[in-house]
Amino acid sequence: MHKIFFLPLFMSFLVSCSGGETTTETAPLVRAFNVTGANGDTAGNVLTGTVAARVESVLSFREGGRIIERRVENGERVKSGQLIARIDAADLSATMQASQSQATAASRSVDAARATAQRAAADEIRLRGLAEAGAIAQRDYDAAVEGNLAAQARLRAAQADASAARSNARLQGNRRGYANLYAPASGIITDVLADRGQVVAAGSPVVRFAQSGPREVIVDIPEQNRDKLPANATGSLYGGGEFSVALRELSAAADPATRTYQARYRIIDAQPSLGATVTLQFSGTSNEKVHNVPISAVAERDDSPGVWIIKKDGKVVWRKVSITFLDGENAAVSGLRKGERIVSMGAHLLQSGQAVRVAAKPRRKTTDKVAAR
Repeated sequence: MHKIFFLPLFMSFLVSCSGGETTTETAPLVRAFNVTGANGDTAGNVLTGTVAARVESVLSFREGGRIIERRVENGERVKSGQLIARIDAADLSATMQASQSQATAASRSVDAARATAQRAAADEIRLRGLAEAGAIAQRDYDAAVEGNLAAQARLRAAQADASAARSNARLQGNRRGYANLYAPASGIITDVLADRGQVVAAGSPVVRFAQSGPREVIVDIPEQNRDKLPANATGSLYGGGEFSVALRELSAAADPATRTYQARYRIIDAQPSLGATVTLQFSGTSNEKVHNVPISAVAERDDSPGVWIIKKDGKVVWRKVSITFLDGENAAVSGLRKGERIVSMGAHLLQSGQAVRVAAKPRRKTTDKVAAR
């Protein structure tokens, strides 16, 4: 009897102990990142972009065919009107010659129709006098009038056919000229997209061309910085050198993938290399420091970016941050302090005040190298 009385109490003690262990074990496992010192930039004051030509275009043939010659290479400078590539023009030449023959035949038909019309007009004048004198029947004169009208109509039709044939011959001559691809202006070939032996359709890209002239810096502006973007800045090249830039164009719509706005800054009195990386320094008003964190640490909540701060008691709290720059691995953000610990992996499934378990850093495995004897 005593054993049966104490059994429920013992079972309830086991359940309570088991529940406490389950809570600890089910706390989300995350990786942590310790925020280091600021990178020296202030929020909103620095953006990174690349140098591009003001006018960039993809050059292509206006007719399709097989490329038989390409005279330029990637990075080569070209002059206006310089030959870039050629396609096989055999078919175009044959079509042009056929159209020219048709134009010549149509011109000869006009000459024949004109001679016939002139004879018909002369016959009408001659028979008119005879009809008035009563030397011929009226029906003979009427037939001459109808013949003259028909001859004039055939002449006009022949002239129309000849005009169409000449237009077609000019068109086919132009198409024959499209077998050659020329540089529209002086500039640089920045990429080669087709090569000899390749069959391309009309409009297919052959080379990418950057026209000589003004150059610009293209930067991607975070959404929160678009409305306060300065109009002037100083550009610094990684290889050394500085220049002034002025805002020329700001995209009205955000990129659907990155949610950033493209801005183009005009470079003043400088010609840096195309594709060079440029850091733009702005005279901003914010003194908040920027820190580099893993891009996986940045999450979105209520349409605003932020990170999860891991407190000393192991619980997390949400903090909004401002993103100043993104690349494939890191994000430059403001709103953090040196020494703070944030969630770097597993940030998308957390709740404020939730306890987390921090995974230990993986140890690097070392292997002994055995030299082959």
